[in-house]
Amino acid sequence: MRTKITALFTAFIVILVGFLGVNYISNTSRDTKGTQSEVPETTSSEIPENQSVRLFENEIDYEIDNLLRILGAIAELQIIEIVDASFAWNTPDSSTEIVGKGLIITNTSSKVEEALLVYLEENGFEQDAINLEADTSGRKYGYLGSHIVCIVRSLIDKEVAEATKTEALNIEIRCGEFEEPSAEENGLNQDETTDTITNLTP
Repeated sequence: MRTKITALFTAFIVILVGFLGVNYISNTSRDTKGTQSEVPETTSSEIPENQSVRLFENEIDYEIDNLLRILGAIAELQIIEIVDASFAWNTPDSSTEIVGKGLIITNTSSKVEEALLVYLEENGFEQDAINLEADTSGRKYGYLGSHIVCIVRSLIDKEVAEATKTEALNIEIRCGEFEEPSAEENGLNQDETTDTITNLTP
């Protein structure tokens, strides 16, 4: 009789432990699912710009951005920062303000400058004599493509050059879409058009 009671008691304990175990696992599974559902999904708009696909208003914007990134890579920039920029583009009859994108390369050399100009010339751009300038402080080159124009301005950083006893150039590159000016725009005074570039300091 005692053996039967012991066996029944043991069976009851086993059933109870099994029931409690199943109930614990079920509750843990529900808690885990609830925790996972609370984690917000990251959308493409929340991803930092340098880690995601950049969005462009049109194909020209993409071409300009890609061109500047290639030029930045030629200059071996570790960080390529492209910003909004505007500049004056001179024609025989007028000066037109071009709105586009810009890139600055600091503390570089004439060897890098030459490599940048060679790339432009080998990829469909022609040097435009009207937009060419040079003086003791630096040089400015104008390059005309099929629908994009670029200004490359090289300025000598005298302070850095004197301190380091090396060549030191700050190069600004600005590119934008170019359209032939209308008859009204042909009357624009060249002095009224200025170069601007945002978020860049030499």
